[in-house]
Amino acid sequence: MPLQSSGEIRLSQIAAELGVTQGEFRLGNFITTAEFPGRKGMKRFHGYTFSTALFEFSSFTFTNAGITGYNGPTLANCLSSYDTGTYSWLNNTSYFNVDRGIQSWTVPTDATYRITVAGAQGGYHSAYTIAGGYGAYFRLDVTLTAETVLKIVVGQAGLYGGS
Repeated sequence: MPLQSSGEIRLSQIAAELGVTQGEFRLGNFITTAEFPGRKGMKRFHGYTFSTALFEFSSFTFTNAGITGYNGPTLANCLSSYDTGTYSWLNNTSYFNVDRGIQSWTVPTDATYRITVAGAQGGYHSAYTIAGGYGAYFRLDVTLTAETVLKIVVGQAGLYGGS
């Protein structure tokens, strides 16, 4: 299907050509959003690359937002700890939220993601002579689907314990 002679690209034409039914389409500095539910990712159309991702994402480190003790952080704790200017998607509770210390993150696009996790160090014995063990560390590459919501629990280091 050829482009309109004026250079106008119709969203319905893009959607049909790319086989997508929703997304944010970018052409140079021109950005427009259309509601057409479907698969998210990078698509090519007449030599242009379009993003149909829910939001721009390259990497992010989830933390406990400096909170200690039994309960995890609140949404307010996380938003004040994270860089919401760089990661504007944090301000949209459809993409990031916190409930009882559990952080929820919505996968923005179908892709393979590298996930690295590390456990916190254990607590100390009350005599302060036995240090807690170091937390485990592992990394995996996993294929995730757009709009999947991951539940992320970030623990705090153990406290000083009794005998």
